[in-house]
Amino acid sequence: MGYKIKYTAGNAEKIPFRFGKRKIPLRWLLLGVLLLALILPVGRNALGRLLLPGDAEVTGQALQALASDLQTGTDFPDAITAFCHHILEESGH
Repeated sequence: MGYKIKYTAGNAEKIPFRFGKRKIPLRWLLLGVLLLALILPVGRNALGRLLLPGDAEVTGQALQALASDLQTGTDFPDAITAFCHHILEESGH
């Protein structure tokens, strides 16, 4: 949460930033955006592109391989490296 500091007569006071007159926690704002994205078809497509950038099929396969590597006990850095290699190899770079 953001805040500003107000100095008066040598005393410092933290004042939280607010959206308008009501304080709206960021988690509720994100939850609302996520729900709208899931409800509306256009939002669903945009959310899918955001979560699976590039070729969704290639990224999906790489994520499945990442999950499999982690489940079989591969170290996290090694699994992420393999994930990145998979994406790069499939994209032709």
